[in-house]
Amino acid sequence: MAIRRFFTDSLVVRKLKTISGYKRKYQATATVEGHIQQMDAERAAYVGGIVGRTYMGWLPIDLDFIPEPDDQITDGQGRIFVVKTVNKLDYGINQHYELILERWNPEDRE
Repeated sequence: MAIRRFFTDSLVVRKLKTISGYKRKYQATATVEGHIQQMDAERAAYVGGIVGRTYMGWLPIDLDFIPEPDDQITDGQGRIFVVKTVNKLDYGINQHYELILERWNPEDRE
């Protein structure tokens, strides 16, 4: 079975784009099918993440763009995640991007 059967979430990917001069803003690049789940405490500690805010994400490999660190992903619940790491994995028919994500919380900006 291919990994695509687990891609059950509709995710909006936003990339940082130059508006004018030095002004930059996140703009929606694509809406893709993928999957996001919270990372367990042991693995979050291993990757240097914050327990409860570190997530794993998976996207299909045949996208029109390549996910990059600092991209934002919004899930169907409106939660925003920031891409920290991107790994391109190729296991025969299970080709996909594996992402380490950190959940972004607007209250943390203070």
